[in-house]
Amino acid sequence: MGAFLCLSWFISDSSPDAFKLVCFCCSLYFNFIPLIRLNQQYMLVKILGMMSLVWVAAADVVNDGLWQLQRLVYQAGSLPTKVICLSQAINEDELKEDEEYEDILDDMRGEGEKYGKLVNVVIPRPGPNNEPYPGVGKVFLEYADTDASSKARQALNGRKFGGNTVVAVFYPENKFAQGEYA
Repeated sequence: MGAFLCLSWFISDSSPDAFKLVCFCCSLYFNFIPLIRLNQQYMLVKILGMMSLVWVAAADVVNDGLWQLQRLVYQAGSLPTKVICLSQAINEDELKEDEEYEDILDDMRGEGEKYGKLVNVVIPRPGPNNEPYPGVGKVFLEYADTDASSKARQALNGRKFGGNTVVAVFYPENKFAQGEYA
C-alpha cells in the first residue's frame, strides 16, 4: 500500500463492540489496491482528485480489526516526528576518514537547514577497528518541529546524494534521544 500518514476518528455505532471508522490519509505512493481487507471485511479506498489525498471508510470494524488498523498506521516512519532518518545516503567507506566525514556532516547540515530549524545531525561511524556500529550509512536529522521535519522528508526522499538514491523516513524521537540508531 505504500507509506501513509493517517488521521482518523472513530464514530461509535449502536453496538459498543463495533465502530464506524472514517479516516483521512495522505499517501506518498499510489501502488495500493483499491480495497483493503481487514478482519474478513473490506474497506473502500477512494482517491480524491489528482492529489495524494485518500479517503478510507470502513463500515463495521470490530476491536480485533481496529487493533490491526492501528498497527498498520503506527508502522515505523509513517507518523511525523522531529527526527528523520536518511538511508542509502552514504556508504561506510566514506565515513572512515575524518576529513571526508566532516565534509559529509557539513553537507548534510547545510542541506537540512534549508527546511527549518535543524537542532542536531548524527551520522554514525564504524568503530575505530572498523567493527560494525548500529546505523552506519544512515544520517539522522533532528528538527525543532514536525513541520520542518515533514518538509525535509518530502524534499529529501528520492533525491540523489553522491550517486545514491536517498530514502527518508520519520524516526522515533525516543530512540534517537537514547542513541539507538539501528
